[in-house]
Amino acid sequence: MRNLFDSYGYSLGKASQAMGERFAPSLEPYGLDSREFGVLCFIGRNPGISQADIGQMMRVDRTTMVTIIDHLERHKYCKRVRSLADRRSYAINLTQSGRRLVKDLWTVMRQCEDEALEALPQEVQSVLLGIAAHLQQGKQS
Repeated sequence: MRNLFDSYGYSLGKASQAMGERFAPSLEPYGLDSREFGVLCFIGRNPGISQADIGQMMRVDRTTMVTIIDHLERHKYCKRVRSLADRRSYAINLTQSGRRLVKDLWTVMRQCEDEALEALPQEVQSVLLGIAAHLQQGKQS
């Protein structure tokens, strides 16, 4: 019988899950989960991006992305405006409270990550982040 922890995908997924569980209590008072926070961060780095582009870049299907943006908009963390370039799509921007929330929660998220990774030397943490970034990009077509 094989050990699941000999699988890269399983082990990386469980490590990510453990970090997410550390961070989740910080998101709850704001009505967010980690994916929604990720979407806010992505919008913050890409003001005016379309829902479709967010979904494609974050690997979230169209229906789920609409639901996420609806939720974030109800909480007044972001707003949709018709795109000037393409009237069929919406440009998504953070509101002032959304920008403030991302800034504050980013610091909390980093503290959670630092605690989770504290046993690893800084050089190893940097390599790990580089590997994770490379893997999530996948094969470019």
